[in-house]
Amino acid sequence: MEKTHMGRALTIAEEKAAYDENAKNLLSNKTVLSRIIKSCVKEAESMELEEIIACIGDDISVARTAVNPGESNQPEKIQGDNTEETVPYEGRNTYDIRFHFYVPGQERQYIKLLLNIEAQKDFNKMYDFVTRGIFYAARMISAQLDTEFTSSQYQNMKKVYSVWICAKSPKRIGNAMVRYSIGKEDMVGTVPDIPDNYDKLVVLLIYLNQEKDEPEETVFHFLNTLLSEDMSVKAKEAVLKRDFNIDVNKDQDMKGRLDQMCNLSEGIEERAIKKGEERGMKIGEERGEMLKLIDLVTRKMRKNLDSITIAEALEENEDTIKAIMEVASTHVPEYDVDAIYEDYKRIKIV
Repeated sequence: MEKTHMGRALTIAEEKAAYDENAKNLLSNKTVLSRIIKSCVKEAESMELEEIIACIGDDISVARTAVNPGESNQPEKIQGDNTEETVPYEGRNTYDIRFHFYVPGQERQYIKLLLNIEAQKDFNKMYDFVTRGIFYAARMISAQLDTEFTSSQYQNMKKVYSVWICAKSPKRIGNAMVRYSIGKEDMVGTVPDIPDNYDKLVVLLIYLNQEKDEPEETVFHFLNTLLSEDMSVKAKEAVLKRDFNIDVNKDQDMKGRLDQMCNLSEGIEERAIKKGEERGMKIGEERGEMLKLIDLVTRKMRKNLDSITIAEALEENEDTIKAIMEVASTHVPEYDVDAIYEDYKRIKIV
């Protein structure tokens, strides 16, 4: 059965959703996460990448299946919280990627990281990334009650990071990173305190712009390469090998996700090109038919035939013939068909 226009649109939408899902899965790969953590988490700044990978928990969750509070037997459930948090009378918020990162040298002390991948063209959304990031991080903290700490043991609260990646930021921003965190301000006098008591929430935004990318070993270059919709698999593999010493062929999970992402991207692009070509062909056919009709009308106008006679002879609507004749009358005696068509088109638009 031939697909309708809506059917084709739905197919492209499904493939775009599949592409986004594979992008999240690729970003959840430990090799990828290690480089994001190295750049974003201050507790890991001095760690080697191999050490960071070893400290990433095995509870990496990519939000594909809804997990409601209390469903502790669900396979996607992370110890101590849920991939999706729901509260009565509040909306549902799905975390793209969430996992535990264990800080070395501190028994059972770990940092919870939340990465939300925002690969979108429109930078100016109705919501701001930082305000949404604060909400997501706050939900991760409140979800720890009765799992990581009780109402009498707030000191056991675990620190959370909400890291947001905007894959297509404006040129005026380019490749940038900004951190928002809870700080202390002694307004009157000095009150002794321990930073760990209030340093519990961080929102970090990474803005990417491939057009301003530099071939350097930075998290921007790394993520621009991974998330590029223009680079082929081979090109990405070459860059990762050359600039980051990552042999994708040795990581089958990473290679599979990368291959699938690029294949889906090419499929979406091919359909978009085909759609554009079909539209162009249709416009070209319509223009050709109209030019042919104008030529026939002007030929009969030279014979001083009226609109009724011309319409009957050409088996066309009389109103259409009248409109063409009205425009053509301003092009006497040349009757330039192309010029008449352009004027007729402008009148029809108005």
